[in-house]
Amino acid sequence: LRLVHFSTNYVFDGRKGEYRESDTPNPLSVYARSKLRGERTVAAAMDEYYLVRTAVIFGPKGSSDLSKRSFVELMIDLASDFGVYHLTNAGSASWYDLARRIFDLTPRKPQLIAVHGSTFPRKAIRPAKAVLMNTKTALLRPWEEALREFVVGRRA
Repeated sequence: LRLVHFSTNYVFDGRKGEYRESDTPNPLSVYARSKLRGERTVAAAMDEYYLVRTAVIFGPKGSSDLSKRSFVELMIDLASDFGVYHLTNAGSASWYDLARRIFDLTPRKPQLIAVHGSTFPRKAIRPAKAVLMNTKTALLRPWEEALREFVVGRRA
């Protein structure tokens, strides 16, 4: 039995610039550490395997809802379609929701109390709710995932 496992150049830290297959990985993110963990799991479990690391994959978008446009397609589309773009992570949250999620991800557990924005007057008047919808570019991951990676990455 043979297995082909796909991994990524993210398993390296980028300090060296160019990497051989024999170079020692040093992942910088949760995603990269999970890919390296997958590589090591395959190597430990299989006698015959192909571990293929790749970077900047491009080609036609797949048919799955999880599939996204490649960087090449995105650049071509952006260069030919000028205008206004909203580029935000998927989902929305109030400042309270954001604070609550931050403390869900940390050992600190302060008591949070939701208050109206007018409690903290600002020189610039803020809209009560103005969620930006990203309708022109590939959808980004949910804000909770991005926040989790940032918070966990700070502690690593």
